[in-house]
Amino acid sequence: MKEFRFFKIVRRQFWVYRKHLFSNLSSDILSPLIQLLAFGIGLGSYVGAIEGFDYLTFIVPGVVAISAISTASGNCTFGAYIRADYQKTYDMALSTPMKLGDIILAEVVSASFFAIISSGCVVLISFLFGVEPNVQIFIVPVIAFSGAFVFGCIALSYAGRVYNINNFNLYFELFVMPLAFISGGYFPITNLPLGLQYGVQVFPFYHVINTMRLAFFNSLTVGSIFITLAICAIWAFPFLYLARRSFAKRIIP
Repeated sequence: MKEFRFFKIVRRQFWVYRKHLFSNLSSDILSPLIQLLAFGIGLGSYVGAIEGFDYLTFIVPGVVAISAISTASGNCTFGAYIRADYQKTYDMALSTPMKLGDIILAEVVSASFFAIISSGCVVLISFLFGVEPNVQIFIVPVIAFSGAFVFGCIALSYAGRVYNINNFNLYFELFVMPLAFISGGYFPITNLPLGLQYGVQVFPFYHVINTMRLAFFNSLTVGSIFITLAICAIWAFPFLYLARRSFAKRIIP
């Protein structure tokens, strides 16, 4: 079916991902592992209980969410740029019946599935650190996919407007990482100024982390899942459209 042509590109992306599985997983897991060691165990030994949980247990959901979003953002910035400009993958795909919309959607969907893999590995590692599993953790892949999808769309819309690969550093340093730090991943947002608390809740990053934490704490509700998915959708689809437009101006003469 024409509506599912993008799955062929997703399948190719998975083939490439599997071919370099060790390097892909190593880079996606190493940073979260260091965060758990440095913050959870190192800093955590000086921090008391937060919301009734030790500091390591408190930050694990945030680290999982940040891992998923960072994986998708990396694939849809550096990865997409290299495929579009250096490898000319987009040009080759457009020489087939594929449309640009298929390519853009495939980029985001494949990046979101890669995010599930990387965040799933972090969840397994967290069990080794003493985090107790519960049945609601099985919803984590859905939350990870939704967060990765929306930030993949945002990243790809930015990638279409970048003509110097070094400019992606600004995207991470001025957008992704600041949001990661102030969205409740490492401390409750109640410690922030009131205006910033409300501002943070406009972005999906906070809701992904919060819902992830509810799943880890076995406190998830249908309403919290619905709100997170709705906010992610509200942000994702406009940026998915912008991503297609930006690459259309870049690639199609």
